[in-house]
Amino acid sequence: MQEQWGAKVKDIIFLDEFFLHGIPPAPKGKEKMNVLFSIDVNGILEVSAELVSNGNKRGIVIARSGNISKDDIK
Repeated sequence: MQEQWGAKVKDIIFLDEFFLHGIPPAPKGKEKMNVLFSIDVNGILEVSAELVSNGNKRGIVIARSGNISKDDIK
């Protein structure tokens, strides 16, 4: 298990991105956000983020790409 946490920045694979708009100005550490990650047996990743104060929510589904191996997914 220790090897899993020994990842380096060079090993990171960029998959995709999404933006959560409507974040009101607030002092550092005051705005709370719930972020959820889920991956199914087929390697499909679901990521969602919700702003606690106003319920603004955004998410993305990332299906396995041809350039990512099953070992990379693990």
